[in-house]
Amino acid sequence: MTPVGTYEFFRLSPKMMRAGIERSTTRVEYRIAVGEKALLDALYISIRRGGRFRSLPELELHGFSRRRFAALLAQSEDVRAITAIGRRFQTLTGR
Repeated sequence: MTPVGTYEFFRLSPKMMRAGIERSTTRVEYRIAVGEKALLDALYISIRRGGRFRSLPELELHGFSRRRFAALLAQSEDVRAITAIGRRFQTLTGR
């Protein structure tokens, strides 16, 4: 906990870091997840860590690619995770 807020760190499988990550275009480069990858990671944590992120009221899908999200999700080797994340995504988006 800090004066600014509480931070939590989660360890994800290195396999989840293969796609959906781009280099910034700033003077000092860094790697950052694209929107679809960031949502996938949040939903992955949600199904693994006690139902976090059941509601994402700030979620805005403008410019979001469902096809890219599905492609990133399909790369998972965990069929149960794919199913659970797919369900959670449908619940969040109403589709």
